[in-house]
Amino acid sequence: MITPNKEVNFVSAVIYIGPSTCEIKTFLSSIYEVFNVNFQNYEFICVNDNANSSLLKEIREFKEELKILALSIVNMAVSGYEESMVAGVDASIGDYVFEFDSTCMDYDSSLIMKAYEKTAEGYDIVSVKAPKKNISLVSRIFYGIYNRYSGTPYELATERFRVLSRRAVNRVEAFSKIIPYRKAVYAFSGVKSASLEYEPLSQQNVNVPEKNNNERWNVASDAIILFTNIAYKISLLFSGIMASVMFGFGLYVVFIYFSQNKPVEGWAPLMGFMCLGFMAMFIVQAFMFKYLEMILRLEFKKQQYIVSSIERI
Repeated sequence: MITPNKEVNFVSAVIYIGPSTCEIKTFLSSIYEVFNVNFQNYEFICVNDNANSSLLKEIREFKEELKILALSIVNMAVSGYEESMVAGVDASIGDYVFEFDSTCMDYDSSLIMKAYEKTAEGYDIVSVKAPKKNISLVSRIFYGIYNRYSGTPYELATERFRVLSRRAVNRVEAFSKIIPYRKAVYAFSGVKSASLEYEPLSQQNVNVPEKNNNERWNVASDAIILFTNIAYKISLLFSGIMASVMFGFGLYVVFIYFSQNKPVEGWAPLMGFMCLGFMAMFIVQAFMFKYLEMILRLEFKKQQYIVSSIERI
């Protein structure tokens, strides 16, 4: 029986549950209210990335209160923020997949349907971006560098959540089996993307971190190296500078060799040989950096995720 005024598309909500996850039961209730009113079929996938037992207990209690809810818990054997979300998306079966990186809501729940309705305009990925005034300085610097040197047509920014069509999910899987940084791969996948901005309801839960600083730095550094050419440009610049210095020093050695005043017999030929050798080394090093950049772009680092179990409750 088809329920009137409800979307027939099956949707999945992939929710990251980490050690610092906040207000999980309130968040699940808000998402459930939106899905139950607007969709005929839906599922919740909570990805357990080393979350404490009290959070998992709240999830199971929420499921018991709503017997008809399709809810799964993906328990990660090896913790990792990006790997966890990729595992959750792989476990989903929806025609559209909502990725909730955080359970801290500073936006109205109606924004969820606005993002979904945006896909009807032909967009396969719709991201809900945090207001620029609420983005930390470190994030601004990172995204500024990334957007400048990545060459992607879609600029990245701090996001609250996003919705992906199944076509976008399949395109990303075909693009690369290894996904070290989801947002960057989404931008490079070639599917049509759009973004929405909103005014926060309050400042209470803005920029609440759900992954530790070490993991943030690791993901940021991987993204800069893999998806931008800034590392290659910096390496090439320093190699060029050192090669130029060696060339200038070589001219000075030639001048000393043919001048009347020679500091030490044999000094000029020896230094000339060293300058030539170092200049050649820096030039070859520049070519090596270029080849390394190409290799990184052709094959990502191996970052496999490991799931210990999937609990259907």
